[in-house]
Amino acid sequence: MLQMSQYADASLTATGTWSQRHFLFLQGLPGPFFRMLAMALRAEGHRTSRINFNGGDVWDWRGPGATGFRGDLAAFPAWFDAWLATRDVTDVILFGDNRPLHRHAIVLCRARGIRVFVVEEGMLRPDFVSFEEGGTNYWSALPRDIEQLRQIAATHEDAPVEPVPGNVRRRVVEAVSYYVAQTLTIPFYPRYRSHRRNTPVSEMWAWIRRRLRRGRENAAGHAAVAALADRRFFLFPMQLDGDHQIDSHSDFPDMASAIDCVFHSFAVHAPQDSALLVKMHPFDPDLDGWGGWVVRRAARYGLAGRVQFVERYDLAPLLRRAAGVVTINSTVGPLALAEGCPVFCLGRAVYDIPGVTAGCGLDRFWTQPPPVDPGNFETMCRAMRATALVNGGFHHPRALEMLVAGAVRRLLGAAPRAGA
Repeated sequence: MLQMSQYADASLTATGTWSQRHFLFLQGLPGPFFRMLAMALRAEGHRTSRINFNGGDVWDWRGPGATGFRGDLAAFPAWFDAWLATRDVTDVILFGDNRPLHRHAIVLCRARGIRVFVVEEGMLRPDFVSFEEGGTNYWSALPRDIEQLRQIAATHEDAPVEPVPGNVRRRVVEAVSYYVAQTLTIPFYPRYRSHRRNTPVSEMWAWIRRRLRRGRENAAGHAAVAALADRRFFLFPMQLDGDHQIDSHSDFPDMASAIDCVFHSFAVHAPQDSALLVKMHPFDPDLDGWGGWVVRRAARYGLAGRVQFVERYDLAPLLRRAAGVVTINSTVGPLALAEGCPVFCLGRAVYDIPGVTAGCGLDRFWTQPPPVDPGNFETMCRAMRATALVNGGFHHPRALEMLVAGAVRRLLGAAPRAGA
């Protein structure tokens, strides 16, 4: 159990007495993180509450202080504002600041002076989770100026990083459990509508299909990469269609539009001996049949034979070989930069900073991708680790233990916001 002495400096008032805070949890990532964090905060003498929006939320919380909201999105702002008016909430914790319910909640909390902490899967993976006051990713308070980042990095101690173990099977089990509970309790939450584009049932069948064709996907991926053995190629990692990182932080309505943009530029401006490798997102259930669509679209742009598509392949060797990465705002960007691979962002990303990513324009990127400045990249990473990230993960016992401890320190330690 987390000990009070770990955070004593943060939770003491000016008079030396303990100040009790009231932490309200909204929706989280499927799994036990929010439940474990609430337990740790209660152990420190603070109050916790939760609003459940569906049966999956109920299943994951399984703790005291829960209230169910059974209305629709249109009714939520007035209901939530009235709920806040009768409670002394000091802080709200939520996963994903782009979810429609959360966007409403953030506006109302700010109007009442309630601090909002946003959790997301970290930009520097796999060892970090984003945990930041106000917003994450593009809405992060992190400066987009390398000199300001250098000042933050210089004034914050860079703590040792413990590698985070992964557990894909546990992630799958937690997600399936959440969506089964959500589906079985629809009569109790009939007006709930998920922020996700697809229904849990349709995604489940799509994942079963992908599981059955796993061997074929692996073989096709190795064949596609082998075809690029002696060729200069660029990597375009896909993101999840309907992802709010696309909707809110880019000018593209969907993934297909981004692919069209990249194909058009590549066809007109890339050297004829260059190839483009399109990689499907590892958590895409592939309801749209991306492989066939990409091949047909490439032929339409005159790129048959120059575009390869992979559903499954390890990123690390691709990033070490690629001439550059083009992305909307994927977390593949920092992974590529860490390997010294130039990155061009089509959308708005927290790491799209002059001196870190390419600012030359997409058309020129194909011919003259600027080299990565490792010093600037490390400066950005140090500033991120100091103000926006917590060492830990969601899906492994040790990773969760690290994440809970780091999140409590962030919440009770009043860590300075970026630029402070």
